[in-house]
Amino acid sequence: MLDAGLRPDVVCFTTLAKVYATVGDIAGAATVVAEMSDHAVHPNAFTYGTVINACAEAAAPHSAAAWLEAARSSGVSPSVECYNAVIKAHARAGDSERARSWLQRILSDRLDPDVFSFNAALSACVCSAQDALLVAEELFETMKAHLTPNCSSYSTLIDAYAKEGDIRKAEEWYRHMIDAGHSPDEVSLSLLMDACARAGEPERAEYWLRALMHIGFTPRVIEYNIMIKSWITAGKLQEGEDWFRRMRAAGCEPSEATFGTLINGRAMYGDLAGAKWWLSQHEAFGRGWSLVFYNTFLKACSLAKPREGVAARYYMKKLVEEGFKPNSITLITFASAVGAKPAKEFCRELGVDFDRILEDAKGTKRRRQRFAGPHDPSLELRKQRRHQPKKKK
Repeated sequence: MLDAGLRPDVVCFTTLAKVYATVGDIAGAATVVAEMSDHAVHPNAFTYGTVINACAEAAAPHSAAAWLEAARSSGVSPSVECYNAVIKAHARAGDSERARSWLQRILSDRLDPDVFSFNAALSACVCSAQDALLVAEELFETMKAHLTPNCSSYSTLIDAYAKEGDIRKAEEWYRHMIDAGHSPDEVSLSLLMDACARAGEPERAEYWLRALMHIGFTPRVIEYNIMIKSWITAGKLQEGEDWFRRMRAAGCEPSEATFGTLINGRAMYGDLAGAKWWLSQHEAFGRGWSLVFYNTFLKACSLAKPREGVAARYYMKKLVEEGFKPNSITLITFASAVGAKPAKEFCRELGVDFDRILEDAKGTKRRRQRFAGPHDPSLELRKQRRHQPKKKK
């Protein structure tokens, strides 16, 4: 454009910044803003919102907040979308407390939060630590006082309880969604299936699969994966593998997650031969190994009776030679298969810093706990009150 003698305007620059923002490239988006200054083009709220979105995609909440303040300093009034992106950034970083404080700031700055503002804050709550679900429910009630929650609002809470394996609460929030006038959809029903799978109740998962098919949806790979996982979680390995065959009979192509679940099912019983067989089926689709697969095979070695120490060393060496970087799960599982001291010595021979990797993992865990914030004792009392049976009139 510049070579042709044309002068780009704010829309052109903002569109270019959006390309970087989509992939979370903060530096790229920031460079575009700097170039705007060179061409005497002033960024607007959409421009700043785009850069803040880049920060959100990169889970960089401090950068997101700094860019919002930069907009203010330049005389641009940040839009609600800018605030939403800051909330989203904190949500992705697992900092629910700051996400909620930014939601309050929208109100204090005399703007009207929209459904996306609340949904982002809800996501932050359910991704954080203890008592998060109670806080999320209270935030949902606050949301209802300002506007009408959408399907995504309800699905966030359904998903949160699904991850906890709390079928009762997941189904309760599904009923709230239906009572509010929303139609059942593929997402919410799949989440209910997942809740059942995590709780080890495959028959209930199958009930929700039938409900999904009843309203006209054809099961996708994700639903078949859930059914496989639900039976394996319940300790019914053969039934889980039967669902793989039903999946193929329906013409649905399995994913890497499908085979990961099946391989893990065998690994949980220390069945290295069975895990190898399912890996061969995975490779028949032209797919290779992943670090998750290596970790699963190390698990099979550690749970085999007797433990498969020789095989564990083989897989550990192979994953390093293939260019994979062992994580804390890799090392802990390997140590379980061969013993802590032999594991450290073998890793040293491979050039793997056993102690540093584990220490880095501990540091990451501590940072996540710090983001979660302190435990609020008053939440437990409110939780008890909420679950007390209502007095009959």
